[in-house]
Amino acid sequence: MNNIGRIFFFIFTFLLGTSTLLAQENTCPCVDCPGSILDGIEDVSKPKEQRSIHDFHLYIFNVLLDDLSHPSQCVEKVSVTFKHDFVGDVEMFLISPEGQEVQLIGPVSFGSMDGFSRTNTTSFEVNFVPARALSRPDANLEQRWHNEQDWAFSFGTRNGSYYPYFGDLEDFNLGKVNGSWTLRVVDGNPEGNDTGELEDFSIEFCNPTGLVCDPCKEEREAGEPCIFEVSGTEHQITPIESVCLDVITQNVAFVEHLKWSMTWEPTVMKYNNIQNIVSTSGITLSDFDFRGGFIDLDYTVPANDTLGLVLADSTVLFQICFSAVGEEGDSTLFTFSNVEVNVVGDSMMMTTNVPGKVNLTVDLSADCGTAKQLCGMESISVARTEGPGFVKEEGDATSCWNEAAETQSKWYQFDILSAGSVDFVIQPKANAGFRFLVFKGTCGSQAIECFSGGSGSDRAIGVSDDSNATFGVEGKFAPSINAVAGEQYYLVVDNKDDNGVGFDLQFAGTAVIGDATLTAVIENPPILNCTRPTITLNTAGTSDGGGPFFGFS
Repeated sequence: MNNIGRIFFFIFTFLLGTSTLLAQENTCPCVDCPGSILDGIEDVSKPKEQRSIHDFHLYIFNVLLDDLSHPSQCVEKVSVTFKHDFVGDVEMFLISPEGQEVQLIGPVSFGSMDGFSRTNTTSFEVNFVPARALSRPDANLEQRWHNEQDWAFSFGTRNGSYYPYFGDLEDFNLGKVNGSWTLRVVDGNPEGNDTGELEDFSIEFCNPTGLVCDPCKEEREAGEPCIFEVSGTEHQITPIESVCLDVITQNVAFVEHLKWSMTWEPTVMKYNNIQNIVSTSGITLSDFDFRGGFIDLDYTVPANDTLGLVLADSTVLFQICFSAVGEEGDSTLFTFSNVEVNVVGDSMMMTTNVPGKVNLTVDLSADCGTAKQLCGMESISVARTEGPGFVKEEGDATSCWNEAAETQSKWYQFDILSAGSVDFVIQPKANAGFRFLVFKGTCGSQAIECFSGGSGSDRAIGVSDDSNATFGVEGKFAPSINAVAGEQYYLVVDNKDDNGVGFDLQFAGTAVIGDATLTAVIENPPILNCTRPTITLNTAGTSDGGGPFFGFS
């Protein structure tokens, strides 16, 4: 067997794949058939408790509708060809890649050795169909399979269609189509002396579009190698974020040895840990080597595994977690190198690679020191809340941060140019736990207002003596702010539920608010000069835009 794989990150997407299109197939053969069905006396190659259990496999790749829960996808038919001296001993279970199970054949029923159960001269080429379809059993047999029937057919073949003994094919209703399907055959009389053989089994799906059984079939038949391509896409995060990268596999089958190195710039991203290794892969933390800005993976399947590593499409193989430690504007390449992929019974695959990239950005309005300056009674829409910025506000029971530390915040600063009332309303875009704090004077001053709308609510919050009259909404409001000319205020809106939900912010009132550093003509309505210098930030903290200079540490 040969293999083609694609490995990609969910955030930094890395793909391993062929460069050619694959022919459509409708079903795939069992990869380890034919195989013996031995009882406990005969099968001495396994531990005693496992001697009567025999697993057979088929692998499905590239089915486009890879979701058994979709109404257009299902298991349409299962075909099994086998022989056994004493069918009453036999149980068969079909197991999906997700682990769902339907018992096709059973129960264990010893019956009479001279009666209906003796099937040493009978062949079976039977189909199992969904409950919605019409089953067509062999003559004088029930529509639902049951071992306690007269299955004997001297030198003949049972070739009818049946409903499974326990469960229905419709019970395969979760998880992926692509991956490893297992037919588990159990000899229910481990002390007996009856054996058999599973010659083949296959599965047909309701929507097999895209299905292939051997992803490298065309290349092998043409005498050409499969070519692995490793590529990456660009992603942007803030310099204080932690992120776990999903390593996802696509079309990986019969892999005997998997090896690669990933490198990045450790002054930009700091490695934290590897987690959530998929249990069916066999990969453990001992297969990784960690050294500075490198992670090496070197995995070989156990010697007794003759099939190799097989994973369903889009399986998350493991997660690699990092913290961003660089400055705004930094970037790093995530590069795969020394990629080696061997498959069972074949040589190493050829590989190519293109690095992924990550840029560090920062939301300046997430900190008080770089709060967004308001110019008038503005209306602001924030699509998504991100994080607490460079400075995460922590507090005690008297600081107004006692409910929770700063989580996903936006800061706003406004000067009072003419005395009057200041009202505002915060409307969550979805259910989230929003709160706001108002500071007067400086960022480090005591908050003059602390207000929370509770968790998981889309209720409007804000300050207004009459929110219905001012904004046309009802909610949870504190009294209006009675502001005096010359005062300076800071407003922080914080999503303490940490779920990324955005909000709409609208100001109203009789006061004139703006930026005291700019010229304002106080008229009715006021005319405000809101033109500000251009500021360009870079990693050195210098300004190449001719305006003020900001540095970050």
